[in-house]
Amino acid sequence: MNKYKINLNQEKLSEKEIVQQMDFDKFMSDYVAKPSWMLNGIKLYTLIGTTITAVAIAGFLIYKTSELNSDMVPLPFINPPLKSMDIPFESYQVNMDKDTTILFKTGSIIQVPANSFIDSNGNNVSGVVDMNYREFHDPIEIMLSGIPMNYDSAGTQYQFESAGMLEISAFQHNKPLRLKPGKQLSVNMVSAASGDNYNIYYLDTAQKCWNYILENTYENKTCQKIFDSVPPSKSYASEVSPEQNQMPQKPSKANPDAYDFALDYDKTEFPELTVYDGIKFEITPDDKVFNPELAKQTWDDVYIKRHPDNEHYIVTFSSEKISHSFAVLPVFEEKNYDEALKNYATKLAQYQTMLQKRKTRETTRGDSLYRIKAIFSGKVPQTNLNERFNNFVAGNFMAASPEKLVYRTLVISKMGFWNCDYPAAYFINTVSFNTAAFRIINRLKIDKIVPRYSASFSDKTGTPLILKTVFLFRDDFNGVYAINERAFARFPFDQEHVDKMVGITYDNKVVYLTKADFGSIKINSNSIHFQLQETSSEIKTAEQLKQLLKI
Repeated sequence: MNKYKINLNQEKLSEKEIVQQMDFDKFMSDYVAKPSWMLNGIKLYTLIGTTITAVAIAGFLIYKTSELNSDMVPLPFINPPLKSMDIPFESYQVNMDKDTTILFKTGSIIQVPANSFIDSNGNNVSGVVDMNYREFHDPIEIMLSGIPMNYDSAGTQYQFESAGMLEISAFQHNKPLRLKPGKQLSVNMVSAASGDNYNIYYLDTAQKCWNYILENTYENKTCQKIFDSVPPSKSYASEVSPEQNQMPQKPSKANPDAYDFALDYDKTEFPELTVYDGIKFEITPDDKVFNPELAKQTWDDVYIKRHPDNEHYIVTFSSEKISHSFAVLPVFEEKNYDEALKNYATKLAQYQTMLQKRKTRETTRGDSLYRIKAIFSGKVPQTNLNERFNNFVAGNFMAASPEKLVYRTLVISKMGFWNCDYPAAYFINTVSFNTAAFRIINRLKIDKIVPRYSASFSDKTGTPLILKTVFLFRDDFNGVYAINERAFARFPFDQEHVDKMVGITYDNKVVYLTKADFGSIKINSNSIHFQLQETSSEIKTAEQLKQLLKI
């Protein structure tokens, strides 16, 4: 018996090469009968017979390989369709010896307490660790992540409509770390979805499912507007402001022989500094590092806190790469001193009232979370926050304006993927009715039975496309509906609930279809054919793809 060596791992042909070889007329023309066909008939039939056998064997192998791929080889649970365009991480080095606050490029705030991590053996981790963090906010970012966005609840399948998703991880010496029992990180994630109907979920990659954690709402304080119309006196920040949280210091007169400076700042960007208007800061005699030239520079940020001796203050000026801190004494010139005394008396009365309220509060609930938030809020760098928010809005086409931005607070108990989502039926009908019983028009959302087809695809020239994944998008839905090639035989499609389509070929090309091109879709009773447009070779990033598709 002959032995045959079959290479099942040979390089895959491109779509163009496959189409070029699909020329049966050329195949037959190579073997047309010659004048002496009767003499060569046996050879011809033998050749044809051998060819048919080869085709049958090849068909069987292709069928078995396809069957192996579709039924036996599982797809990766997290499967980015284009690894070259996957959403990148931002990396940070965090010292475990102290509390650290990270400000992400969108304006999100990650709070990392000291000594938070252990290694795979359960040993405490000290020194510097590497933390990776990234966020996903719109359908293109979600698509490129390859993260499954379907959710099963009591046997019913839903699609997640996202208000923001994140992934966070930590390493030391390239080895993954996990959170120490009892330790938690806090993430205030910027979100352009201001709705109050989202939940928080954690992705269990072992069980391959999303786990519900809790509601993400204004009511439970896990969703807070960034640009809030509520007066500052109603927020917790006002309760920890310098003029109320600390006993006010009786004003001092300026020493004409000492060096002092005043703050010149933009009141719209640093409103918290208005309390120091009219005050000069006098450098203490013990401070030997102050250089008068520093007062002539323009700084990105300034932070003022009370000195441990409760008599002086520490003023810190910072820019992107450097910072300087000085011990100072708030002083007033002679002409402002009497008015300062009156303000001192008012602030002293406010402080005493606040102190009594805080004592009452502490008798009714624990104050540790409140205290931790107050400490962290003072450490959060304010540098270029408005610029970060504006950049986030400019790159997120789902957001209408900065006023919609909210912070969604997630308490991170495990490293991995966390999501603020609303589970919804992707294909829904909105039904309106007006009857005598209902004097107004009522709108109900009901699941629709979506027709399913055997789907095929080609480019604009009619050349067949072999796609591995197709993604459906709706303009009113901040999410994506993914369809793997194994489901193309029962492809769900309803023009009412699809505004754009993106397909990924096996040679990693991106093809797409917009609502304007839906007239080219060919549908009969059980099949559907799409003619998609190929993106330019210049489209290499998520941002470029968003701009092309206006997503």
